[in-house]
Amino acid sequence: MVDLKKRKVAVYGVGNNFREYSDFISRYLKPVVCIDQNKNLNATEVLPGVRCTLLEELDSWDVDVIVITIQDKWVAENVKKELEYKYEVYFLVELYDKFEVEQFENFYEGREKKLSDKLMHFACGLGSSVCNMGCSYCYINFADPKLKHNSHFPHSMEFILKALSPERLGSYAFFSMCSDGETMLKPGIIELTYGLLMQGHYVGLITNGTVTEKVERLIDFPGELRSRLLVQNSMHFDELKKKNLLGVYFDNINRLRRSGISVNATMPGSDEDIENIPEIKELCMSRIGFLPMISSIRGEREGKYEGFPLGSKYTWEEYVEIWKDFDSPSIRCRKHTLNHIDETCFAGMHSGYINIQTGDLLTCVPGKKITNIYKDITQEIPFLKEPHFCPFGFCSHNGYFLSGREINGAVLPTLYEFHNRYDKEGNPTFGEKIRKAMDFICDY
Repeated sequence: MVDLKKRKVAVYGVGNNFREYSDFISRYLKPVVCIDQNKNLNATEVLPGVRCTLLEELDSWDVDVIVITIQDKWVAENVKKELEYKYEVYFLVELYDKFEVEQFENFYEGREKKLSDKLMHFACGLGSSVCNMGCSYCYINFADPKLKHNSHFPHSMEFILKALSPERLGSYAFFSMCSDGETMLKPGIIELTYGLLMQGHYVGLITNGTVTEKVERLIDFPGELRSRLLVQNSMHFDELKKKNLLGVYFDNINRLRRSGISVNATMPGSDEDIENIPEIKELCMSRIGFLPMISSIRGEREGKYEGFPLGSKYTWEEYVEIWKDFDSPSIRCRKHTLNHIDETCFAGMHSGYINIQTGDLLTCVPGKKITNIYKDITQEIPFLKEPHFCPFGFCSHNGYFLSGREINGAVLPTLYEFHNRYDKEGNPTFGEKIRKAMDFICDY
């Protein structure tokens, strides 16, 4: 970390980031004053013994270093340009990341930590909702501009990878990553995937299969990394057809598979596509040699968890019959996770949902928060010690953290059985390493 001892430091901005990192600011930056343009904060004590002032009054404090806490990258960069002619200027998160990485390296230097032979499993959100599709059944309300965002990760890639390292977790892990929009449009997604694979982890990417530039970068990964990578290609048939991208979609799947990357195709079972079922089957078998897995569509966008409202005009029995030719474990599994699950759940036991953007680790979505993985990355993560009963009306992850277990009178498939497809020659579309990573009973 930059040595700021014997320097007179001012901190610019006392908003959310300031409050979140206030302990770090007090202990390691030791500012003499804080700056904020909110006049109501002028002369108020914002840290023990540290008052807030306006920028125009800063000269009287004789500081030589300013640390910017502003979260918005564009605004922060503009503030830096205004100040760096006179002061040495740093961004708070960059200083925090460097400090934490140094602490991590010092903590683990020369220390041998035995890794568990049991793989952890995480579903991961990416804090992004920008998409190149406009599907009618999408759960994101794209009419609301507040929901459209695609910011960079707030932390450095080195810091994020340390926070998710095998040493810190105590095991290798499978990270299934998906954004609210198109995963491959998230800035830094390729670098994150590469870094996790280089550490020995396994990665699954859920994408609509049309961002060819990112597909090419995945194909360029070394062979050992490709063998631990899964790309799940969501087939939004109506949008692909409208945008003339069906050829791109199929070509990318074939290129990924030829490179040794595990693939599948998944398709939301939308009522608007029922009339297209014969065409979909013919195209998939002729172009990629296997049928997509069909996933059932949830019928409302409000994020309520009282029950699973099927996004179809048909009854559940009719819906299953309509899509039966695709032989989808996803639909068969959902039948048993539609309603409240009385058996204990293992979500949060060496598993869970990670928001990679914020660092929050939850048992699942919308489960209980366990911790924030970006707080003191030398510390072990306090996973749950015991299975628990789920309070929600249905399983939002469709049994992801219950794979291979008996739920509501049926044994759920393993993740491998759930997601793998077989081509017309009978070959699995998942490679052996991905099979081993996903073919397990979720009992932790």
